[in-house]
Amino acid sequence: MSGPGEKLQMKVAVSILSHLRLTALWLGINTDTYGWGGGPNGQPTDMHPILAHVDQQLLPGEHRFVLRWLVPGARSSGSFFLVSAWSSHHSP
Repeated sequence: MSGPGEKLQMKVAVSILSHLRLTALWLGINTDTYGWGGGPNGQPTDMHPILAHVDQQLLPGEHRFVLRWLVPGARSSGSFFLVSAWSSHHSP
């Protein structure tokens, strides 16, 4: 369990299936597990902070990320979630 002010390092692996081509990927923190609105360039508007963003095509396979986050010092009750958002194209 992490406390306020703690520095976290998270290792994340994203597996992309063979029939998908991701055109953008965001990894970040949210206080909810769903409901991201789309902002400019499809960027999630409810993901604060965004810890990783890839805006180039990601091919099938595994992609690894190391995310660093400082847990806010003062926060209201509730939980934080590591979340993802993406845009994709299906191959023919």
